[in-house]
Amino acid sequence: VNEDFYCNKITKSIDKFENSETYNSPYSPITFFKIIKSQQEKSYFMMIKTEGTTASVLKKNVIILFEDGSKITRPEVNVDIEVGGSKSYIYSSTFKLTENEVKKLAKDKITDVRLYIYDRAIINGETLRNYMQCLYN
Repeated sequence: VNEDFYCNKITKSIDKFENSETYNSPYSPITFFKIIKSQQEKSYFMMIKTEGTTASVLKKNVIILFEDGSKITRPEVNVDIEVGGSKSYIYSSTFKLTENEVKKLAKDKITDVRLYIYDRAIINGETLRNYMQCLYN
C-alpha cells in the first residue's frame, strides 16, 4: 500500500478562533475527521451519508459492518435529513469516535453502513481504512 497516495489526499484546515487544526479525508459517503486542539487533545469524527425515498425525521441509530463480520453499533447517534434531488432524501450522521473505534476503522475494511433504516454498501472500504490509518498515525 502506497501510504503517500492516500495520506496526500488528507486536507488540513486551521481554525484561528478555536486555535485548532482539522484534518479530513476526501468527502464521500464516509468522511473521517481528526481535530487537534492541543498535543493532548485529539478527537476523531466520522460522517456517513446515504439516501432514502421516504422522509424519516428525528431518528437515531448508526451501524457499520466490517469485512470480518464485526460491527460498530451506535444506537444513540442522531440521523439528520435534508431534501435531495428527484424525490429523495439525504440522511447523514456525524459523530465522535472512541479510541477503540478509531483503531478498528484503521485496521478493518467497512463493507456496509446503516443510518436508521437506510442501508448503503461501501465499495471503497480499503481506501477508507487507508485514510483512517493516515489520520491515526
